[in-house]
Amino acid sequence: MNAHVLPASTDSNLSLARSLISEDVCIPSLITTEDILQRTEAPDFNPANEAFFQGRTQGPCRYGMYHLLQEILLERKGFTETPVVTIGDEDIHGGLGQSFIVTVWDGLIAHDLLEKLLHTTRPYEQRSGETNAVFSASLQAVCAELQHLPAAFRDTRSLVHCVLSGAHLDPLNQIVADAAKRFAEIDRRQEPRPLVGLIGEFFVRLHAGSNLNLVERIEALGGEVWLAPASEFFGYVNHLGGWLAWQKFLDGRQPADALQTIIKRLLGKLAVHDEHRLFQAVKPYLAGRADPTPTEIMRMGSGYLHPTFGGDALPSMGSAYHMQQAGADGLVNVGPFNCMPSIVVRSQLEVLRQANPKFPILNLEFNGYADGAQAERLEAFINLVKQR
Repeated sequence: MNAHVLPASTDSNLSLARSLISEDVCIPSLITTEDILQRTEAPDFNPANEAFFQGRTQGPCRYGMYHLLQEILLERKGFTETPVVTIGDEDIHGGLGQSFIVTVWDGLIAHDLLEKLLHTTRPYEQRSGETNAVFSASLQAVCAELQHLPAAFRDTRSLVHCVLSGAHLDPLNQIVADAAKRFAEIDRRQEPRPLVGLIGEFFVRLHAGSNLNLVERIEALGGEVWLAPASEFFGYVNHLGGWLAWQKFLDGRQPADALQTIIKRLLGKLAVHDEHRLFQAVKPYLAGRADPTPTEIMRMGSGYLHPTFGGDALPSMGSAYHMQQAGADGLVNVGPFNCMPSIVVRSQLEVLRQANPKFPILNLEFNGYADGAQAERLEAFINLVKQR
């Protein structure tokens, strides 16, 4: 398919989306809608020959409604022939095949490792911009390799062979290892900085535009960020699917449910195997920063929420507990304004805080507007963490 990433909107006020959406929606909905609408105003936009992709989910989140809202808005603008294509979390690969999910997963892990190297290096760099340049070049190399990776999976037999042997990881492993060496060669300042864990709703946590460049703001205030990775949620979704299939099998004793449990558990083991193998390439540079496996995330998060709650609330709590135990000096939790799963996380972080009363926790909500009071709260929080 001829697919392209939509350019991010240059309008920080998200005027196109706000002009068409009168009701209160969360910031990821506004941002993705703004990007779609901006594309429709491009001179080369061909409504009869283009489609937009949007994800979908189930459970306690409005994300499952985004594609419906965006279809309505396109129709209002007269683009009735332009579809919004969507896949959800009911199927691990969305109907695109097993080689697709292997490629996506390995690319996510490589990206997350590069991002960890970025966050452990940039706060200390002597020459501003050097770390970002290494990250950008390394990420481009990963993206280029991912375009060739499916060629290794010519058929089911070759896919099984590659996955079991790990041979498909060799090129990515080399790229990540080379990147780690380049990051290690960057001249650094020797200064103490507090380690701040960053968890929360998937989109806001990872999308710099929606969190107002929170990672770089924390670094500018003197902190170092430990970011919960993008791969966390996808690993959890697969693990949860296997857990639910097993519960369903216990209820109905249907062989299909048992088979689904086996398949998802096998995929989970292979995913963890690939993650561990790629991590070995950067292990000397990221000591103590290994992320928990999906099984560990569910175990730790289940101390606060039942697994069937769904969404990213449980993995957020699992990461919060892990970071606190692994040596983070404080924790920032982010989410869209008025997001129900984020509200639940905030309530459960109070339970974590009560068990660890000297562990600073800051909750931040984002609605697309700059907030001076929020900036002051962040600065006060970093100062508190530094004092500790």
